[in-house]
Amino acid sequence: EKSRKWKTAFQLLSATLQDMLELDAVSFNATSSACHMGGGWVRSLLLLRVMSRSKLEANSISFNAAISASETSEAWKRVVLLYGRMAQSNLEMDNVTFNAMFGICDHGSRWRRASQLLGAMAWREVESTTITSGAAISACEKASNWTSCVCLFNTMAHRKVEPNRIIFSAASGACQNGG
Repeated sequence: EKSRKWKTAFQLLSATLQDMLELDAVSFNATSSACHMGGGWVRSLLLLRVMSRSKLEANSISFNAAISASETSEAWKRVVLLYGRMAQSNLEMDNVTFNAMFGICDHGSRWRRASQLLGAMAWREVESTTITSGAAISACEKASNWTSCVCLFNTMAHRKVEPNRIIFSAASGACQNGG
């Protein structure tokens, strides 16, 4: 069902483009979000490119939708570039941005990138959540980096983030595998 929804949304957007009807960022963002729900990450990234060529300015929602759609894909290098474009454009980065980026780190065991993202969150004054902390700790666990995992776990207390069962499991798994 979800895969049909993004295909329908993409077809509607394509038909609108062919009919030369005026589109706005909201139309592209909605379609990109539908791609996220159905696993259409390639099309979501393509939509950002089409927006640019249509002289529509991508906003935080545009980038968040593309990053979120690509969270479980193998396109992590492209997503890191998107994150960089967001930063260079001084677009607002929020928990949606960072949660998706941490998801990419988690899927690829990129614990160094996760640590950098935590620093970026603090610099941008975005509050850490259980989801962001859990994804960062999970990335450390998958890389068997128990020292960073323990450090992140301890940082949660300072940020007043409550660990859940998944975080406890990931932290203990990292310690078991790495130590």
